[in-house]
Amino acid sequence: MKKLDELRDRIYCDANGFYCIYLPDGKGGRRRKKSKDRSKIEAEIVSYLKSVGEFSEDETLTVRQVFERYTAERLSNKYVSESTAARDRDFFNHHFSGVPMENRMFSGISATEWARWLQGQLPGLKQKQWSGLKSVVRGMLHYGQDYGLITFSAGEVFGRVRIQKGQFAQVAGVELPETQVYTDDEMVVLKKYLRQNADQYNNCLLLIFATGMRIGEAVSLKSDDILVETMQIRVTRTETRYTQSGGKGKITQVKEKPKTAAGVRLVSVPETERELLETIRCQAERQPWVFCRMDGTHWKRINASGIRKRLVRVCEKTGIPYRSPHKIRKTVASILLDAGVDGRFVKDNLGHTDLKTTEQSYHKNRRTAREKSKILASLPEFSE
Repeated sequence: MKKLDELRDRIYCDANGFYCIYLPDGKGGRRRKKSKDRSKIEAEIVSYLKSVGEFSEDETLTVRQVFERYTAERLSNKYVSESTAARDRDFFNHHFSGVPMENRMFSGISATEWARWLQGQLPGLKQKQWSGLKSVVRGMLHYGQDYGLITFSAGEVFGRVRIQKGQFAQVAGVELPETQVYTDDEMVVLKKYLRQNADQYNNCLLLIFATGMRIGEAVSLKSDDILVETMQIRVTRTETRYTQSGGKGKITQVKEKPKTAAGVRLVSVPETERELLETIRCQAERQPWVFCRMDGTHWKRINASGIRKRLVRVCEKTGIPYRSPHKIRKTVASILLDAGVDGRFVKDNLGHTDLKTTEQSYHKNRRTAREKSKILASLPEFSE
């Protein structure tokens, strides 16, 4: 590695824009190598070092090969799930596939080059996209340092990336209240319809309306998770969906741990929903999962996609604009916080890691435009 770094530092650009280096010719002299492509000069260096026995095969690994080895190691050691590995692979493919960086020799890329490349990826990215890319690159750099492929740290690379205020792309437009949460009137109509047309799908939706659980958590419940005596639900699993390696379709499965560490919890259920909880527990005793459907002669777990489709149909039947199950979660959080319930209780019940997420991202104004207008009209300053 030291010899590689020394030779790499000797690469220079001539007046015509060629990358150049002088390497021993094996006859006591030197020969100049030049190319418009820096990676080809690096390949010449590797070839020379191999010829004199100062280079290992691992040091010729490309960026993609390092990513694949890093991912395989994490899967083998059970540090990550298949779904997490698939998500990272999507981030890698999005940013690296088809660009020169993908096939560059990993050990030949300096900390400065990594920082410049990352800086070039920033324009147009959203915060979440940047976080995904940063996680993948940081992981590869840690792997490279652990195995002696590089001598610098991930901290040195990211310390050179300059992120400006307002750097990340924002979603255009203002999100109107009616697109964020369900109003009180809509909740009454929806819950009445769900109770009058009770089945496995509608009971699942009622449970989400009562607790604000994530949809993936609700469809992953088993009978032992329903604690009617204490009016609680034990959450330890969630559903995950990811693309198979090689892009061969989607896989949906239950993961034996929820989205975050805070996701493992006991969710409190309102006493007014005792009948619903008893019904759910009773049906769960006859099937492998709480929410199932009969598929021929076998029970089949209802997945999150099935619940979303049912909610679409319920909204169509009741004439209420559709909002995703995640918006039900925000509705429940807003109801509790508006009622003055302790934010820490709301945070714990929802399974959030910190209170800021609950209060800033989940607390939405549920008043309709008409209600807001009435509030303004009631003020003396606007009544004349």
